[in-house]
Amino acid sequence: MFRGKQFQLDRDTIALLVEAGKRELLHSPYDSIILMLAERAEKDGTVLILWEDQLVKMFLVDIEERGTVLASDDELNPSDQSPAEYRETSSRV
Repeated sequence: MFRGKQFQLDRDTIALLVEAGKRELLHSPYDSIILMLAERAEKDGTVLILWEDQLVKMFLVDIEERGTVLASDDELNPSDQSPAEYRETSSRV
């Protein structure tokens, strides 16, 4: 559902870095590009994403409200799309 979608944040957002048992809040600035790694949100509403070569968690609601979809796996691999679908998605990116 969400895995492989790329978003650009329209507003600043908070991310949670979970590394070696430590948790650290990070500030993801406006215009950041993130890649969704999770298929769906966890029970707490967070999703695993890749941001600036770091694995972090963000609330899905924040991404939905503050992000614009740039691309998904289908758009990044146009060989799986028909020519019409590829033209339509490539003109949006």
